[in-house]
Amino acid sequence: MSAIEERSTTPILKGPAMLRQWLVLGGFVACMLIALVVVSGAAFLQGRQQTLESARQYASQSASLTTDAVTRTLEQVRWYATLLAEEADEHPSEQALQERMADVLQQLPALRSLSLFDVDLQVLHSAPEQLGVEVSPALLESCAHTINGHPMMAGSLRLGSPQRGRWPGDKTTSASWYIPVCALLRSNHGHDYYIYGALATEFFEDVFAGVQTSQGGDVSLYSYRGELLMTVPFHPDNFAAQLEQRARSQNLLERNAYGELDLPGQVSTGWLDHWLGRTDIGVLAYRSPTQYPLVLEVNLSPDQVWSNWRQSRSRLLGLLAVVVVILGLLALYAAFHITWLMRSEQRNRLLSAALRSAANAVFITDTSGRIIWVNKAFEQLTGYRREDALQQQPSILNSGKQSSAFYERFWRTINSGQVWQGEVINRTREGKLITVNQTVTPLLDKSQQPQYYVAIHENITEQKRAEQRALYLSRHDTLTRLPNRLWFMELLEQQIHEETAPLSLIYLDLDRFKELNDTLGHPAGDALLITLANRFRAILPSGDLLARLGGDEFAFIVHSCRDENELAVMATQILQVIQEPYFWERQRISISASLGLTFREPGMLSAPLVQAAELAMYAAKENKSGYAFFDISLSQRVRRRNMLELALRSALDHDSKGLWLTLQPQVDLQTEQIVGAEVLVRWDQAGPDEFVPLAEGSDLILLLGDWILEQSLRHLQELDQAGIHLPRLSINLSAAQLERQAVAERVHELVVHYGIDPRRLEMEITETALMSATEQVRENIRQFRMLGIGLALDDFGTGYSSLSLLKDWPVQVVKIDTSFVRAIGESEAAESIIRGILAMGRSMGLQVVAEGIETDEQAAFLVAEQCPLGQGYRYAKPLVLTLFMERWQQQNGITQDSK
Repeated sequence: MSAIEERSTTPILKGPAMLRQWLVLGGFVACMLIALVVVSGAAFLQGRQQTLESARQYASQSASLTTDAVTRTLEQVRWYATLLAEEADEHPSEQALQERMADVLQQLPALRSLSLFDVDLQVLHSAPEQLGVEVSPALLESCAHTINGHPMMAGSLRLGSPQRGRWPGDKTTSASWYIPVCALLRSNHGHDYYIYGALATEFFEDVFAGVQTSQGGDVSLYSYRGELLMTVPFHPDNFAAQLEQRARSQNLLERNAYGELDLPGQVSTGWLDHWLGRTDIGVLAYRSPTQYPLVLEVNLSPDQVWSNWRQSRSRLLGLLAVVVVILGLLALYAAFHITWLMRSEQRNRLLSAALRSAANAVFITDTSGRIIWVNKAFEQLTGYRREDALQQQPSILNSGKQSSAFYERFWRTINSGQVWQGEVINRTREGKLITVNQTVTPLLDKSQQPQYYVAIHENITEQKRAEQRALYLSRHDTLTRLPNRLWFMELLEQQIHEETAPLSLIYLDLDRFKELNDTLGHPAGDALLITLANRFRAILPSGDLLARLGGDEFAFIVHSCRDENELAVMATQILQVIQEPYFWERQRISISASLGLTFREPGMLSAPLVQAAELAMYAAKENKSGYAFFDISLSQRVRRRNMLELALRSALDHDSKGLWLTLQPQVDLQTEQIVGAEVLVRWDQAGPDEFVPLAEGSDLILLLGDWILEQSLRHLQELDQAGIHLPRLSINLSAAQLERQAVAERVHELVVHYGIDPRRLEMEITETALMSATEQVRENIRQFRMLGIGLALDDFGTGYSSLSLLKDWPVQVVKIDTSFVRAIGESEAAESIIRGILAMGRSMGLQVVAEGIETDEQAAFLVAEQCPLGQGYRYAKPLVLTLFMERWQQQNGITQDSK
């Protein structure tokens, strides 16, 4: 029977009977109200008195405990100070007294520094050592009063106002503060000593903080003269505002050495305060230790005394009002409220458990699997409204992505009372698939059997997509969207392991791609790589794989070619799509590539297979053949290259064994007199055409270049010591040195060390080194110019021959490449290029040097075209230092006898 039905069966009271009932009820309620008012008033008055008494006791106890703590510390300081005075009277060694003072500081954490003075204020010892002490005259005067029998407390310590710094005389800009302390003590032998120290303000803050962290209250420490020594919270800027309280300590001491005061205020004057007693009264407790002229007070404001009481009073009054309101209804609705509270308690317990567990979508089922409660997040996530989901099975969310075995394990776990957690793919009401991290917690009854199941769904769909995206990015090149080197190697390993079809590999590297980036910029290079990747995709047979290994390198895993002829046809097709027109900002760009081709032999692993294709690519690049197949001779060349690299590294690490420098004379072509020389490096293991490119392809070029610089400056010093003043010495610098090293600073160190005029040096660099124009390159060139070191552009005419380089960089010398000089008499085009370079040099004020002059015909042509300088076998081969000296002496008619 419902509450409404029960109400309909209740007898209805009419006329006098109903009036009597209401009168009885009214009288009962009135009596209850009067009793409540009387009892509440008495309780309020008693509570007020207890609150005030409790505040007095708290303030008194806090003042006593805090005073005792301060007194104990000061007594320890005074006791240790007396010991120091007695020990100083025994004239111990400085080290012993210093150690004793350091031990005192360690025993007294409240004391930051301690100094011992004689009566002439001369520092005898200080701790910490070398402490610059500045004496406070006021404190020393106070100490003098003590020793002369001051009527207050003879022999006690004196405290001063807080001072900035860690200790007296602190010269740092420290934000710390200290309280100066002083005593003038007389030893047993009648000698007087000043003890002067610094008490850390943090000590007082820690002691006083115990009061603040408990019930609150302001704690202050005064001297008898009313000086404010310390207050918490400690803030020196507050002292000026508190000076008006300086007389408080004297007023308090006139009453007694200790006590408590009630401080009336104007906080509250309402009718409740007049009825139940005033609550605008604060409490002040003070203590003055017998040993020291100090007064410590704990001040509780009215808010701190009465805040809890006011809150309790408000709550009690509110409760009283509620009781009065519900009192008349309590009897009529008691049964209804008990039933309602029981149901509410059960419902609230269930809902609170769900809400505590739910940070996301939550639904609750009974043991039969019917959904009995869902939250708002569940509706938003699944699309099912509350009324549609209730009494349904969770199977409405099934996507069919989980197997029956999965659900068997799931139910076995939760039916055993254990929590199940895992990822589940669900389907929303609209049919959308979502991935959730599901946690199902069984709620157990008293017999530890599942009574309800709380399921929490955390939507991780976007997270899974992000993980898939991250996996994609980790496996693909972001520019071309092709597989990167990492995934390429994984796929290659997988296909080798499967061995389902013949496998071959094509390794592709674009020719002179770096120069294209340097001249047209990286956007042009990136656009070219994207275009080529799309072209490669268009011709890629089904089942084959294309990847970008990095930079300008691509690789093809080929299954569609059964022999070398078919693989060569595919390589030709790749080269053809590379040679198709490519335009950047209306400018046609031509690009070529070198391809390395290899078939996988049985048992061959992925790394050797890639290495073989890469070796074939280098062979194609060297032969300019477009593509090349791998053969065993390439391995031999690689082994020799590796052997030479190891040998060169060993030579540079062990006193450059086997390396030496030669000097090739540079002559005035009109007089054939030596006017300079170019430094050339030689090695007994290989020729320069072999080991120099090897060094440039690794970090060895940096070590080799630095060695050449130092040896060149040493050779020039030896020439000077032999009386040979060589006007100019040319040294080749690699692009790596300019781009990755502060080579100009290194040259400056060497010219200073060897005493060489830097204006006699000339650095030869290539156009490619200047094309990169990095900040390091610009800085090195700028410093060369400041040092007066010349700059020569080597191999001019073979690269870009960009006139903008001559305009933008401080080039003084242009060197005509050997290939043009050798073509003199055979190529009119080469001769025209030489004439153009010479004319350009004269018009721009540049010196021109012709390299590789070997015949009289070449020399005669250059002399006729007024080329000023040259070098080559026609005049002299590269010479070691001793032979160069002999050649110079022969030219200048110098003999040993004349020397």
